[in-house]
Amino acid sequence: TRIGKCEAVGNVCSFNQFFKLDPAVMRTWGQILRACPGVNLTVVTSPFHQQAVPKMAWVMGIPQNRIHVQQSLPLAKHVNRSADCFLHIDTAHQSGHTTAVDVSWAGVPSISRVRESFGSRGAASILYSAGLQDFLARNMDDYAQMVIRLLSK
Repeated sequence: TRIGKCEAVGNVCSFNQFFKLDPAVMRTWGQILRACPGVNLTVVTSPFHQQAVPKMAWVMGIPQNRIHVQQSLPLAKHVNRSADCFLHIDTAHQSGHTTAVDVSWAGVPSISRVRESFGSRGAASILYSAGLQDFLARNMDDYAQMVIRLLSK
């Protein structure tokens, strides 16, 4: 699928637990970040998992300095840092549950993919219940195009 370019500048975030990242999601995020060279990705990880960031950047095909790593924070600070993000991008096979609620509290839109398994439906259920069906992607191509479209506005 051909992906357009965008001129956006800012941050997209994924505050989901690091184990929820998989190569397919990282490749899709890389596709988004390559299409939007002024956009960086902020992730939350433990010091132990931080060593995986160079490989993550390699899988995404982007420079490592476009991935900003933050540590876990107490709830109030965690919700407040969400305001620094233009958009929260969810993981696919194991979606955000509490994270989807946290970023919603901060007023940050979240993009998620609709899937079948329980672990992958959490964020989609929250978005659907909030009347935000327009933020639900059918597949990873739709997800990438949706994120780029939103970043381009």
